[in-house]
Amino acid sequence: MGFNHNGPQGPVGQMLPPGNMAALAEWKELGAQLSAQRFNRNSKGQRRLLAILAIITLILVIFAAVRINTLASNNGDQLTIHIASQQDAIIDLRKSVEISPYLFGANVLPKVASNSTDANNTGVMPYSPKMGQSLQTMGIKMLRYPGGSWGEQHILSNDQLNDFNQMLTDSKATGMMQVHLGGTKGQDDPAQLAAQWVQSMKSVQLWSIGSEPDITMNPATQKPYTADEYAQAFTQISAKMHQANPNIKVFGPELSSYFDANASFTSVNAHTWIDEFLQKVGAYEKQNNSKVLDGISFHYYPQTTPFAQPGLLLSSGNEWDYILPDLRAQIQKTLGRDVPIAITEMNTNPDRIGNQPPIPPAYSALWLADTMGTLMNEQVTYAAFYSASPAMQNPSSLFALDGSETSMGRIFELFTHLQDHVVPLAIQDDPLALFATTSKDRKTLSLMFVNKTPLTQHAQVNPSTLQIYSGAWPAEDLKIAAYSAVVLTLHRDSGEAESYNFIPPTRTSGLVAPVNSAICGIRTDPVDATVPC
Repeated sequence: MGFNHNGPQGPVGQMLPPGNMAALAEWKELGAQLSAQRFNRNSKGQRRLLAILAIITLILVIFAAVRINTLASNNGDQLTIHIASQQDAIIDLRKSVEISPYLFGANVLPKVASNSTDANNTGVMPYSPKMGQSLQTMGIKMLRYPGGSWGEQHILSNDQLNDFNQMLTDSKATGMMQVHLGGTKGQDDPAQLAAQWVQSMKSVQLWSIGSEPDITMNPATQKPYTADEYAQAFTQISAKMHQANPNIKVFGPELSSYFDANASFTSVNAHTWIDEFLQKVGAYEKQNNSKVLDGISFHYYPQTTPFAQPGLLLSSGNEWDYILPDLRAQIQKTLGRDVPIAITEMNTNPDRIGNQPPIPPAYSALWLADTMGTLMNEQVTYAAFYSASPAMQNPSSLFALDGSETSMGRIFELFTHLQDHVVPLAIQDDPLALFATTSKDRKTLSLMFVNKTPLTQHAQVNPSTLQIYSGAWPAEDLKIAAYSAVVLTLHRDSGEAESYNFIPPTRTSGLVAPVNSAICGIRTDPVDATVPC
């Protein structure tokens, strides 16, 4: 039989005197209260600890999720390019920059047999609506008119202005017009004439003044324009043009070249020439509280001496590494602001250089691909190839005399298969130049390879080695044929890829092949480089 040891009838209760029974009851009640307090304290501490642990766990989960997403994003936005004999390159799509559509421009001349205001039959360019459509196929987005020395030797008639409007309509391109600097006979007020053209050509928003003043004869001095003389004429003409339409952009000084350490014979002191021009224009703008210079423009012809080695062309792209940063610094220092750069004429050599042997089309085409890719990397805003006209066979044009595309035209067509954002790469560009572009949503990647050697080159494109990301870019092994240009396009997550390649002819009279396309994975011969992947 059980019994209670602590109750009044238990052994302990029997041992206590009767007067102490009340004290015992109080002690029991106090003990119960203390036990309840200890239980409550322990219960609250446990709940507090559990809450802290829950918060820590939540933070760790969030951090892990962020880390996984970061890794996944890196995996989807970074790829590695390995080119035999060159260092690997990391392509980070997050560093992409939009490409200016006006980078892909060309010079056009007045239609053949058309009349200028000063003479008859001064037009030189065979033109047809079909040629305008071909310019669209090449991706030409800007047409400069009339371009070259023609613009200083003749004055455009109303018919020739209308012809240019029709060219812009046929090609769906933006127009840039060159106005007279003042070297044409019978021209009394070039500023007034320029203002009239601005008012009549309302669709044209881009303008330049003169052409190569550093080698163009000033009728007042019978010597080439000095920087000061040109700056005075430029500010007067541009001010009138802006009064006629404040929304236009006027470019100058249209120098024959811009080189510093590697000056050409046509512009021995180009750096100093442009520096003086900028100072004069900057002073005018400050004094008149107005802007008359909307962009710096110059021409680019890397081979300006007869009988130069054509092979030197393929290394001339390195010049941009110091030309453009130096010029931008010069502009910012002198004007106190940035303005866009326009290369309004460019080709292998200028047509003014006589007795120049023809450059093999393979060299010219690959030079153009390398140059355009480099200008794209350098984020140049405006550029215009010289010229579209098949009448200008030296240097090469975009069209042959029969109206077909030349190797230069094919190179422009190849650029249409790139995406609209460039990913600048710091990578060795010899013997294989590489340029990367991506779509705005970073779901498509297009790479251009330019092989400037007589040997087939091999390249590997691999996504990041991380496997967390649920989707991936396809890995591709690429073969780039000797003296050729290739565009490889990869599609994110789908695993699909396609290539576009162009192999220019080695002889001037050779047949110009089309730009060929292929779905990657169909190459049956592992050593065949005519199908890149």
